[in-house]
Amino acid sequence: MRSPEKGPAYEKYVEFKKSQPIISNQDFQPFIVDNIFSEEDIKYIYNLINTTNEDKTSLQKWAGMKAWHMDLGPNIKEKIQKAVKENIGEHVVMSQDLSFARYSAEYGYATNLYPHVDTFFQNNKNKQRMTFDIQLYADEEWGVVVEDVEYFLENNQALVFCGTQQPHWRRQKQLKDGSRQDMIFCHLEYVDDTPLDDNQEEIIISRSRFFSETYKMIYDKDLFY
Repeated sequence: MRSPEKGPAYEKYVEFKKSQPIISNQDFQPFIVDNIFSEEDIKYIYNLINTTNEDKTSLQKWAGMKAWHMDLGPNIKEKIQKAVKENIGEHVVMSQDLSFARYSAEYGYATNLYPHVDTFFQNNKNKQRMTFDIQLYADEEWGVVVEDVEYFLENNQALVFCGTQQPHWRRQKQLKDGSRQDMIFCHLEYVDDTPLDDNQEEIIISRSRFFSETYKMIYDKDLFY
C-alpha cells in the first residue's frame, strides 16, 4: 500500500492553523481500514447499482460525480457498522446518510472535489461527525486529501477522518476515458452528541479557503456550508 504524502502547502498550513483558535478533534489522525465487504457483498451492491432507476440518481456537475439514492440494505449497513465498531469503537454509529457515488469522465465534467468540510451534508449542522469513505472499486489511483495529506485507498478499504473538523478534497485530475472511481460515503455520529464549537464556522471556512486559494481550486461557501 502506498504511504500517505504531504502536499507542498502542508507546512505553511500547519503554521496557519497554529495561528488560529483550536477546534475540537482538529488533530485527529486519519487512518485506513481494510476488508470492509466480502465478495458476495460487493456483488450484491453492484446488482443494486445496475438495477436502480435513473430517477433515483443525480449528476453532481461540480464534482464530475453521479450519486445513487437508494437503500443498500440491512446486511451492508451491518457490515459497515461492524467495521466501525472493530476499528473505531462503540462511541460512534453509522448515520442514515449512506450513499454510492461514481466519479467518471463519461459524465462530461471535470472530476474535482474542492476543499470543504461535511457540515453542508448533514441534516443537523450542529453536530460533529466522522467520515468513513469506502473505495469499492477504482482503476486509477486518486487519493483522498485531508489537510494536505493525501491518502491512497485500495479497493475495499475505507479512510476514516473527522469530516466536520478537517478540510478534505481530491487533487485536480482528469480521469481516463472509461475509468471510474466507485465510492460509498458514510457519516458516523457520536453516540453522545458532540456539538460543533461555537466559533467553528469562521475558522473552518478560512482553512478550506486557504487550500482553495493555494491550489487555485474554486471556493464557494454556499456550495459546501
